[in-house]
Amino acid sequence: NEWFDYLVERAKKRNLQVVSFGAHLDATIRLLDYVISPDGKHQVTFSYQETTYHTYTPLMGRPLAINLLAAIAVLLIEKLDISVALPTLMD
Repeated sequence: NEWFDYLVERAKKRNLQVVSFGAHLDATIRLLDYVISPDGKHQVTFSYQETTYHTYTPLMGRPLAINLLAAIAVLLIEKLDISVALPTLMD
């Protein structure tokens, strides 16, 4: 996004936390893979702080998998445990 660096700079000037998400190499929460498994489930693999997570989602399509990462970003901002929340995201 052409505005990302500008927005990050503005946020840092205000001492705000920035949590980025998506497939970009520098994303805080990075989409590593999105596949439809043989049984028709949508598998999302992402990383956060050098840990890789795997989950399934009823959301269809890679753009919605990236939206799932946005929801996970909110969990992190609220200091909630991702591994506890992931099972609820599968419904």
